[in-house]
Amino acid sequence: MTIIHESLVCDTVINWPQCSMELKIKLSTYQNDKQFYYISYIWNVTNPADHPFRHDAEFMENSLDGDIIFRNTLSDVLVEYLQLNNNDLLKHSGSTTPDQYRKTVMKSISLLWD
Repeated sequence: MTIIHESLVCDTVINWPQCSMELKIKLSTYQNDKQFYYISYIWNVTNPADHPFRHDAEFMENSLDGDIIFRNTLSDVLVEYLQLNNNDLLKHSGSTTPDQYRKTVMKSISLLWD
């Protein structure tokens, strides 16, 4: 299927306690009008023990560098929350820290891959 339009949704750096992650999100529209988010993670980690997902083997194996998910109302909100800075994410995360909440959002995205 041919991509007929592509736009950059996000290009930012997310700082974690012991590392950082470059987050890039593109929205691609295909010939059949279906849209997909192309989510890319580029990690800057000097010590593997400092990686936020070091205890999640499935994520490390399958989603470490990102995912592709179909665009719908749920994925729109996940993508919106993923790119929030910690102060803004804190307003939505309840009693969970922004870092932990972001990990949950990323794990949720990984379960919706297409």
